[in-house]
Amino acid sequence: MEQGETLRGAVSAAWWPQDATPSRRMRWVFALVLAAAASACLALPAIASAAATGSITGTVTQAENGGAPIEGMFVCAYSGEAEHEGCAQTNKLGVYAIANLPSASDYIVYFSGEECLVVGGGEQCVRPFISEYWDKAATFGKAAEVAVSAPSATPNIDASMYEGAQITGTVVKASGATPIEGTEVCAESRSTEVYQCAFTNASGEYAIEGLPSGAYSIEFTGDVCDELECAKRYETQYYDGKSAAAEADLVNLTAPLTVSGIDASVLEAAPKQPGATATPVLSGSANIGSTLTCSPGSWANDPTNLAYSWLREGQLIPGQNAATYTVQEADQGHVLMCEVTASNGAGSAIATSNALSIPAPPPAPPKEVKPGLAKAAASASVK
Repeated sequence: MEQGETLRGAVSAAWWPQDATPSRRMRWVFALVLAAAASACLALPAIASAAATGSITGTVTQAENGGAPIEGMFVCAYSGEAEHEGCAQTNKLGVYAIANLPSASDYIVYFSGEECLVVGGGEQCVRPFISEYWDKAATFGKAAEVAVSAPSATPNIDASMYEGAQITGTVVKASGATPIEGTEVCAESRSTEVYQCAFTNASGEYAIEGLPSGAYSIEFTGDVCDELECAKRYETQYYDGKSAAAEADLVNLTAPLTVSGIDASVLEAAPKQPGATATPVLSGSANIGSTLTCSPGSWANDPTNLAYSWLREGQLIPGQNAATYTVQEADQGHVLMCEVTASNGAGSAIATSNALSIPAPPPAPPKEVKPGLAKAAASASVK
């Protein structure tokens, strides 16, 4: 498939409101557009046709900050009538021009809220603004249509953008708190009809930007994505630790403020039984009353629970199920070990520590015999 066809297909999918909201689908559009863009202004290839084409032009500015122009924002237009779509980026003056558009009366224009600029030799994208449709519509279905009559330009399709709120947090594995990279986190507000997502970085951190004020449920989808596809790796979870969307704790946002600490600890979707990669270590002094410590060891396949037990000569010591143990008199002359049982949804495994010998008590001293009794005993023996 040619690159233009790939982009057209992605943008078409992004605009349709069925099955998923446009905001969610648009993240794929921009990933593809950015990969293909060679300059600050991009128009997608038109469907092969000898017919003349027109354009949509306008300016994107900040609603606050004195109406300053917004550079590097993507603006896209779609027509069902013409079966065509195109995108462009704003320049330093906030001006954009979506070219190569066939004549149609039903173009929907989308202002992404995302800025992508070249910084230090590389491209950086942020989404500080609340996305919208022409004319100041929050959703695809409420957008005003724009007519294009080739070969003319349709001017003054402008937008004045407001800064949005932000949700930040960290996603880790349920066992070991290992950060998860590339997993998707989504914020949904039924009152504002917003559904917007972000992916975690190498530290497991995410930031969902450009959100209008409202109450949001946060979904940790469990999908882990790369440039080509997404795969279900972890169980879906909703904030705060809920398994169903109806049970989610809502996060209240007031633009342009940030709410942080919206974290999650998630379980693997298809776990394997744990396996020890390093055995537990028993440490401490072999004296009566001393406290011994059992380290958990290291485990593969993300155990979700670790249980401890203590052994005397290989036999379980009743009631001792903590990671520490106090040496008792009954342990004298015996060998102690600790045992760790790691488990998850796929099963459990046991690993045993090194042994620690507790010295036996010293022999009792001989009984003292008084002198008078000794003489009497000797006389009795002579008789």
